[in-house]
Amino acid sequence: MFMVCAGPARAVDLEQYPELQSLVRSLHEKYNYNETILRELFAQVEISPRVIRDTKHPGERRPWYKYRDQFVTALHARRGSRFWHKHAEALSRAQKQYGVDPELVVAIIGIESRYGRNIGHLRVIDTLTTQMLTHPERKDFFSKELMQFLLFVRDHRLQPLAIRGSYAGAIGMAQFIPSTYRSYAVDFDDDGRADLMNSVPDAIGSVANYFHQHGWKAGQPVCDEARTHGDMAPWLSDLGTGPLLTLDQLANFGIVPAHRKPDLHLRAAMMQLEGRRGMEHRLVFHNFFVVRRYNHNDKYAMAVCDLSRMIRRRYIPGKSS
Repeated sequence: MFMVCAGPARAVDLEQYPELQSLVRSLHEKYNYNETILRELFAQVEISPRVIRDTKHPGERRPWYKYRDQFVTALHARRGSRFWHKHAEALSRAQKQYGVDPELVVAIIGIESRYGRNIGHLRVIDTLTTQMLTHPERKDFFSKELMQFLLFVRDHRLQPLAIRGSYAGAIGMAQFIPSTYRSYAVDFDDDGRADLMNSVPDAIGSVANYFHQHGWKAGQPVCDEARTHGDMAPWLSDLGTGPLLTLDQLANFGIVPAHRKPDLHLRAAMMQLEGRRGMEHRLVFHNFFVVRRYNHNDKYAMAVCDLSRMIRRRYIPGKSS
């Protein structure tokens, strides 16, 4: 069990927040959590102005070309190639076990934490409490994540005030939210625990496991540029929940892949993105929607696809770049 230190000057008053009192009771009644320790812990939690500010201005609201420029760069591809070389054994083992391409796993860790350089600086318990109390429309989601976080730190015997992450409460190199951490993190270095904050193999295995569990199809593409001929019906660029038409059917609308020539019976969907010089057209496949489960944003999934292809082109087995 964790220890509790003296509270900070600006602390949450549990008595002012019925939501937190209810959460404490639920943890005590359902999970036999020590209620006194929880109350002492929350006396040290702060509402974070930075979390409130960052939540109001998420990067995903920027145009695609600006969003892409943040992640899909030669520097990130070069670092990704080096990361692949350094951790080739774990990446190869993850591909064999889960069927997920190494460059995809590398791109995720690169975008999420700069290959482990930046796993976040905000106290996760402050972040989740702030999100829960200041965003009523997402109160239920963050209440669940706060509960999952407190169960997570108890499971792993961690100090809750020491765990830091993003403004959304994501943790470690793979930036898993607490419920995802508890469900999909794996011990890939066989040291007895899944540690996404300090173990690169665990981060690699956990990302691959996440995609495997969400339906990744080994050997299938994620995305490709599209060539279009003639006027495109607006409904064709409505992604919905997955690809509906085969490449053969899309060809009847003048839409064909720009580079690869995959199975014409493979299903795909059209996607339009705001480029610097006009709209860009992409074809996205089943695995794109699996990537989108990681972060429910089309721009994010496309950045992962583009960066992974840059990393793949740069990577030469046995030769570090």
